Amino acid sequence: MDEVKKGRETHEDAPWYPKAANMLKGEMLRHRVSAVMLSKMLRGVGVNLGPNALSNKIRRGSFTFAFFLQCMHVMRVQQVDFYMASAPIVSAPPGKPMQLIDDDEPAFE
Repeated sequence: MDEVKKGRETHEDAPWYPKAANMLKGEMLRHRVSAVMLSKMLRGVGVNLGPNALSNKIRRGSFTFAFFLQCMHVMRVQQVDFYMASAPIVSAPPGKPMQLIDDDEPAFE
């Protein structure tokens, strides 16, 4: 195993941190929520981070998806666009519907 570990993340994750940070910052801008406001809002779901610590966490972009969901929840974000201008990594073979794991119903046809 050649991965160099830092905490729970690997260096392979590092290119994704700016994308995660930009996505969260973008939603904060769209919903006009500052770090001070978000810090106060997150207390309601048990996340106790001061504004400076929160800003640092967001800037690093190495937060968990659970933390991202908590932020979306307290900001009352209904929908997030995960569009990235690149080809999908995996696609269904032509003529076969893509299926979710452990699901009998196709995700799309």
